[in-house]
Amino acid sequence: QDNAHTGIVVSDGSTADLTDITIRRNANGLDLFTGANAILRGVISITHNLGVGAFANGASILEIRGADVQVNNNAFGIVVLPGGNLTILAFSLSTGSTLTIDGNGIGITLLGGHLPVFTSSTIKATNNGIGILANTAAFIINASPVGSGEFVLENNQIGLNFESGAG
Repeated sequence: QDNAHTGIVVSDGSTADLTDITIRRNANGLDLFTGANAILRGVISITHNLGVGAFANGASILEIRGADVQVNNNAFGIVVLPGGNLTILAFSLSTGSTLTIDGNGIGITLLGGHLPVFTSSTIKATNNGIGILANTAAFIINASPVGSGEFVLENNQIGLNFESGAG
């Protein structure tokens, strides 16, 4: 917490298994790039960062696996760039995972990034300027043989904004 730039950086093909952590009051919270992976487990709180709460780009994966993730009161909640993924995979541990995005300028920003959800889980975006923004080449997949994800978009200025070319 209280870092001048970024709370946690994962890069260059590294994997971070993060369990029961708080990332707060940094310039940016969590930054994944160049093929890095972060697996979130337990209770995760990413709050009050001046810029981005969590950032996935450059073939990086931000995975929620058996976690209650809170990304609140950041300028941008989660930003996923081309080649990046914010995902909940079909592992038995992932079933019942939750992602709550509250009080951010934009909750989830998919700038060519992907949001695949492959198990019963909840993604809730509330009280943001925009709940979920998806631009050209971005896509959201909600498909699973073991139950689908529930998306709850409430009390945002705009709940879901699909720009031209998003799917």
